[in-house]
Amino acid sequence: MRDMQKIPMHELTLQVNQITRRYQTSQIQEKMDAIHYFTSRQRPEQGKSAHQLFIEAFEIALNALMPHHRMIIYNDFIQKSFHFWWEHKYARSTYYRQKYRALEQFASYFTSL
Repeated sequence: MRDMQKIPMHELTLQVNQITRRYQTSQIQEKMDAIHYFTSRQRPEQGKSAHQLFIEAFEIALNALMPHHRMIIYNDFIQKSFHFWWEHKYARSTYYRQKYRALEQFASYFTSL
């Protein structure tokens, strides 16, 4: 018997999609800040920005995953590869089972940081 209720796939997908969008936005903001500091010849503020901390947390959570789970997150949420990129690698049921595990683990790792 399981202690926790299983979170529906669509909820995990939404959660990871939001985290990934914020990660990508943070990357863009960090690049814009770097350009600003370079062109204005100002020194960056001491310490890490909220964007840098978010990027680091995302990358730590992503790198904590097993390689095949990392590949699913990367292809489905970061790279946004063509829709059926996984067909040559997995059967449909295996892909969705592995995707669920990848989403569940990534969300768990990310929220624990």
